[in-house]
Amino acid sequence: MAHADHSEVAGQWRPLSPVEQTRATALLEMAEILIRRNVPADQVASAEGQKVAKQVSIEMVIDALAPGINRGKSSYATTVGGIADSATLLNPAATIVFSEAQRALFGIATRAEPRWYFGDGEA
Repeated sequence: MAHADHSEVAGQWRPLSPVEQTRATALLEMAEILIRRNVPADQVASAEGQKVAKQVSIEMVIDALAPGINRGKSSYATTVGGIADSATLLNPAATIVFSEAQRALFGIATRAEPRWYFGDGEA
């Protein structure tokens, strides 16, 4: 079961079209799977962990929905009269991404930590 629903995504972002609601629901399920694969179950089970999982799921889905009609493009530009708009998309594939910042919210190390063993005790 997903940690949030599409109405919570809309509440933190903007109203979603029916197609976006369907996609958000599917993406929330994928976010839950990604969190389950990367975060120890006991960390998600706590009340604090549930709050973090919910917020991280919503953020992942917003990031995946943001490219909209520009999905698949790395950047775009639009000009109407004298007004120009352009952007470089951070997630042009419009897929779920579990960022280092989101991992840090769970207390997961984002880089390998040093380990050593000199043979004089248990590893």
